[in-house]
Amino acid sequence: MDAAIPRSPLLACQGATQGGRSPLGPITGAIEPGERLLIVGAQAPEILRWWVRLSEPTAGDVLVQGQRVQTLDPVALRRRVAWVAPRSTLLAPTVAATLAYPLALLGQDSRAIEAAIQETCDRFGIPASWLTRQAFQLTAAEQHWVAIARASLLQPLVLLLGDGFEGLTKEQSDRLQNLLQNQAFSSQTAAVVCTATTITGLRAAPIATRCWVLTQGQLTTDRPASEMDWAALEKQFPSVNQAGLDSGMNSGTDSDPEADWF
Repeated sequence: MDAAIPRSPLLACQGATQGGRSPLGPITGAIEPGERLLIVGAQAPEILRWWVRLSEPTAGDVLVQGQRVQTLDPVALRRRVAWVAPRSTLLAPTVAATLAYPLALLGQDSRAIEAAIQETCDRFGIPASWLTRQAFQLTAAEQHWVAIARASLLQPLVLLLGDGFEGLTKEQSDRLQNLLQNQAFSSQTAAVVCTATTITGLRAAPIATRCWVLTQGQLTTDRPASEMDWAALEKQFPSVNQAGLDSGMNSGTDSDPEADWF
């Protein structure tokens, strides 16, 4: 009998390291199909940026389905691995145009796009009145919610939430938790990775199946979420303001306008 062919993890880091003002790594770990990983720590969003080539480690490898990300076409990569940037900004003229944009790039006709937008609005509870609004007419939480909904339209293999549940209202957090736990985010999404850089970010803990904890840029914990002492972890968090200062990355404004490519 032939031996079973090993299946590559969806995402992996192999000794990935980044130097500079806020050293990170070496990070070694993998995300398998069906997992929902929560990465806790001020520098957690930077690891997600590696997987979509918004930044690159100075040493080690970053892999998507066993392939080094540097060998993958960036646009095709971001259709497979959907990145929702921290402090998402909507660049299209209206919410409807924002939701339609990735589908139009995929060549879908207007009738299919309209149906997909309606289904997505129903799933995410987006009111019809939002569709004609421009970005400045939405709160930051509403813009972030639209960006998450747009990511679902790509039917990504992996969803990366750069802000985790931070920046969402309690109602939005509860709805997203329900979608992810019931595998209703999209029919193709096989894994989710999100981050927690503040205590608020631990709202994502209920959806996690695994947790990584970064301490001073080092991966100090990698274990099933069921084995985590969340109360103890919460006590280790700095204040929200200090967490932003400690990260040394992406503070103040979203520096990733190119993250909206598809």
